[in-house]
Amino acid sequence: MPETDRPRRRLPVLQSTPAEDEAELRPAWHWIVLTGVATLLAWLLSASLVNALGGSVLANALALAASAAVAGAMAGRLGTNTGARHAALGSVATATFGCALAYRALAGAPLTFLATLVVACSLAAAGALLGFRLTRRRGRA
Repeated sequence: MPETDRPRRRLPVLQSTPAEDEAELRPAWHWIVLTGVATLLAWLLSASLVNALGGSVLANALALAASAAVAGAMAGRLGTNTGARHAALGSVATATFGCALAYRALAGAPLTFLATLVVACSLAAAGALLGFRLTRRRGRA
């Protein structure tokens, strides 16, 4: 087929819209909520798997730490202006929520409840900080 002298038609190029740029610049406190929800969902899944295999208290504690690490990694990788404290706060909030659910079972032993709360919050914070630090991109603040 012979080449014609007509100009070629070009397809329109999609440009980024301001709404997409605003989504990238979400406030850092949003990542506290997102990390908390991600920790809770991962913890529910991993704890159910551990308990189905006949897991112990230690295995459930490790499931919490691993779930917090996954959520911290998500915040470190995807959060634009997120700090390590945002990831840790979200995971600690989830650990506190889990301990609050167990309060009734431990109401007769307040020291046991307090020790459980401290250990769970410490494991959640350590896991979230580890996951955040491992996946944080170096070029961002």
